[in-house]
Amino acid sequence: MIELKAYNKNACEKIIKTSSIYFSNVLAFHTPGRVWVDNEENIKLILVYSDYQKGFQFMGSTVPEAKYAEIRE
Repeated sequence: MIELKAYNKNACEKIIKTSSIYFSNVLAFHTPGRVWVDNEENIKLILVYSDYQKGFQFMGSTVPEAKYAEIRE
């Protein structure tokens, strides 16, 4: 996973309208948190940590279970 340090239009436009407002605001860099993507060029999976919620949310397309196991490690 690659951590994003700034707003990424490619990531946000696909996801932001269907997500929880707490996590979509982090994704848009409006509220504190961190954002990781699987690939900056062709984003399929986004992992967002919200400082406010003190938790994570996966966003994006479905990926193979092995990818989730890899992220947990």
